[in-house]
This record gives sequence, C-alpha cells and structure tokens, in this order.
Amino acid sequence: MIAMPIVYHDVPAEVSTVTPYAWRQGSAPVPLHVAVERDGRDVRFVLAVESPIVVLLQRPDGLYLLDGPLIVDRPLERRVDGNWRRSVVGSTAGVTAAAAPLTWISADGIGGVWPACWWTSPSRWECMGLPLDAAGVVTAIQDGWLLAAPVSGNAVPTLRASAWGRLAVVSDRDGGLPPRLRFTAAEPQTPPQRARAVRLETRQLDLKVFPLSPGVFWLAGGSSPPDSWLEVRSVRSGPQFLSLDEVARDTPLSPLRVVLEARRDVDAVVASNRGDPIPGALVTLFRLIDRQPEIVTPGQPPPRRVLAGEWTTASDGKVVVESAGEADYEIVAWHPQFGRTSLRLRPGVTAVSIRLQPAGVAGGRVLSGGRPAAGVDVISAPDPSAYAAATDPIEVKGGEARTGSDGRFAVALAPDGGGELRIGGAGFPTVRVPLPRAPLPLIELGDIELGRPIAVSIALDQETSCDLKAAGPVGRSGLQIVAASRTGPGLFSMVLPEEGTWEFVLICGREERSLVPSILTVSARDGPRDLRLSVR
Repeated sequence: MIAMPIVYHDVPAEVSTVTPYAWRQGSAPVPLHVAVERDGRDVRFVLAVESPIVVLLQRPDGLYLLDGPLIVDRPLERRVDGNWRRSVVGSTAGVTAAAAPLTWISADGIGGVWPACWWTSPSRWECMGLPLDAAGVVTAIQDGWLLAAPVSGNAVPTLRASAWGRLAVVSDRDGGLPPRLRFTAAEPQTPPQRARAVRLETRQLDLKVFPLSPGVFWLAGGSSPPDSWLEVRSVRSGPQFLSLDEVARDTPLSPLRVVLEARRDVDAVVASNRGDPIPGALVTLFRLIDRQPEIVTPGQPPPRRVLAGEWTTASDGKVVVESAGEADYEIVAWHPQFGRTSLRLRPGVTAVSIRLQPAGVAGGRVLSGGRPAAGVDVISAPDPSAYAAATDPIEVKGGEARTGSDGRFAVALAPDGGGELRIGGAGFPTVRVPLPRAPLPLIELGDIELGRPIAVSIALDQETSCDLKAAGPVGRSGLQIVAASRTGPGLFSMVLPEEGTWEFVLICGREERSLVPSILTVSARDGPRDLRLSVR
C-alpha cells in the first residue's frame, strides 16, 4: 500500500478542519487520522488506504464542503464545488430496522451519491451530504412495511411505518403552483342492507400528507382497496381523481406527478316540464366511479356513483355547480312538487339546462277535527323492503309538501310507484295512506282526517331524574322521537302521534337506562293507555 498525497486548492478561509473518511455505501464513514498541512488556501495530506474515501472540509458551525467518494491510486489535486452541506440525525417510532438499507428520495428529483444514509443503532440513523435547502424523504423497507421520515427545514425527522408512500409533485397545467392544495383518500361503501345499491356512501381512508417544498409532498397511508381513490384539488384547480390502488402499488422511488386542470364550474338552469324556472330545486352531483365501456349491453348494471356536491336553485331557477373535475358525473335535479330529472355531465361541459319530469302527483285535503289543517307535512315515503331492494333509491322515493291554508296539498310520487304518504308529525297526529304499486299520473285522495293523538300515562317502579322518551313506530319509515312530561314521582305522560310499536328508554345525561318491557304496541282503538314499566 503506497501513500499518496492529496492537495485541495482554493479552500475557503472559514474551513477550520479537514477530515478524510474511509467510505462504504450504507455504513457510517470511518475517520482517517492524518496530519493535515495548510498553506494559505491550499490543504495537503498524505493517505495510504485501499478503500474509497470522502473528505469533509468543515466550518466551526458544523456545515461542510464534501468531496468524494474518491479512489486514491495516484497523487490527487482537487478543488471542491463550494456547495455547503449538512448532516441530519433521526430516530424511529416504535420500530427497529438497523438491517434495512436506507434510501434518500430527493424532493427535487435529482439523484446521486449524496445525500447518503446509514444506521447508527437499531433505532437511530444519520444522513450526510444534504444541501442546505435540501428536502426529501429517508425510506427503508422492513417486514413488508415502508418506513419513511420526511426531511424539510430543521425539524428532527422520525421514521414511521406505513403500508405505502409516494412523493407527489403537483402543478397547474401552466406549470404554476396550485394554492391551498388538499389531498383526500377515500373508498366507496355500500349502504347497510342495500347490497344492490349504485349510489354509494364514502368512507375516508387514513392519509398522511407532509409538505416538503412548494408543490412537493410526501404521501403515506394504510389500506388501498381496489375501488379507492386519491383526490387532489386546490382552490383554483381540480379536483383530479387517481386510483389509490395504483398510486400505492408503484415504487416510492417513482414520483407521482399530478397536473391539475383549471377549475370547472357548471351553470345549470332547472325548469318545470312546461319551461317555468323552478326555485328551491335540489341539485345533486354524483361522480361515477366505474369506468364506462364503449358499448353498453342490455341488462348491464348501472355504474356506481358517489355524492360529489349539493346545491339549491335560486329564485330564477339557476345554480352554479362548483368545482367539478374532469370526470364523468351525473346531475340529479329534484323538486318535491315538480318531479326530478337526471343527466350525465361529460368532461368539458360547462352549462346544462334541466327540465323536471313528474312521475305522478298525489293530491288531497288534510282535516283536523273536520276542519282544514294548514302547515301539515306530507311526505311520500317508500316501502322499507322496496327501498332495501332498489338499485337506485331515488326511483322509489317521492316528494314532500306542506298543506296550505285550505288544507290542500300536491306531492310528487315515486317513479316506481308504491310506498305511502306519511301525513302529520311535528306536533300533529300522523296518518299513513298507502299508494298504488302501479305508477299513475294522478291520484286524488280526497279528504284525509288526521284523527287524534294517543295519550299515554306511564308509571315507573322507582323515582328517577332521567328523561323518558319513546322512538317509533318500529319497522315503519319516518322514525319519530317523542319526549314525555313528568307529572309526579316516577309518573309521566306522553302523546304519541300514531299507533304502532314504540320503544321506551330513559335518557340520563349521555347514558341510557333500559326499561322492562321496553317495546310496546300502542293502538288508537284502545283509548288512553296506562303503562307500568320497571327501571333496570
């Protein structure tokens, strides 16, 4: 082994120490103790070493210039690049992974030898050669988990485990930086007891977002089901929807590049089937989450969709459907008296005109004690079994109305027919009127008497400071909750709006206490009822 001289020219005056290290990728460098001579801005030392070396020319504040790795097989004369660098030391959160190689992923996408990282103990690590403004992520794979520590600024980084992670680089179409970016991970959820549903609920998934530099983020998450998606949007762009499964399956070393399109607002006008503007119509936007085939075959199930937004038309029937992405959507416009219409909103469309089509109308007059009753709610409710079996619930749900001063009402019926009208509630007795199963253009129900509410007296076997309430009717649509009035020690009175099966319970602050019996069937034909219940 022959000693070779190494000379550095034009070394900055602020360099106070020069140290060569034996270098091996993935391991801590080992300092080589040599005599360093300094002559003005030249630094000279002699080495006899077989392995590559790196040389740190360090300032008193710990920042340094870095040269190497070098193979010293002949005399060398060098000039350093002048880029001051630093080291970063971090830890792990609840994991030990000293056998897993560490990799630096740079936020600027520039690779190279530096920075280089290694373990100093089973739970401590270090990276050397970071430019002063460097941002990136230290990663390792351990037992199928991704360990990652975002590094930005002077924060002390910690390696944390996740199922997946990606570097996301986001820009506008013109290359600008989108302001106030927001990332959301979600998956569709089939509503309980409605396995055939196409209008699905949404459940958000765990997603951690770490800003590294302008427009660059580290994303880390847990599960990534096949139907899940990653939504990226800003206040002036998007949203854009990406398959979360595809995002998570790609390697962390491959940056996820997202280019957001300009925000798309859609001007919508809602009118009746005669062309009159409809104020107060509900306009709902659904995003189709299934890819559509070029040719739709008969019997093919409709595409699934999730709620994307909801608005109400102004007095002129107009509404702005805000911030639609470049995806396939459905717009559903609905009014309780004038019916509904749905239409597909293709990418690029910015204006739509919607005419409501009533499936049918039911009308009548509500009486209370033989006199017209004003302000009574009339709701077209589906049969629970039909609702559970429906592919699309809006096909079995009709409209809502409120009686006028003359007690009369007109309410839109469900397109598929059936169900019932639930008339009353909110202080009125409730009566239910079954509707024909076959869809009809007009149903005249005549006079409908609300009747009388059902008075119930309740005696408990012990005094309690809790409140007594009843919920019901069990098994019918339109569950109501009725509170009882205290009339004495352990005594209550209650007025139930309709007959049926009711569940009684004591509410004690945030807790409930059960009663025996807790479920009772109350009939309007029995007159006033006296109930005796035991407190458990």
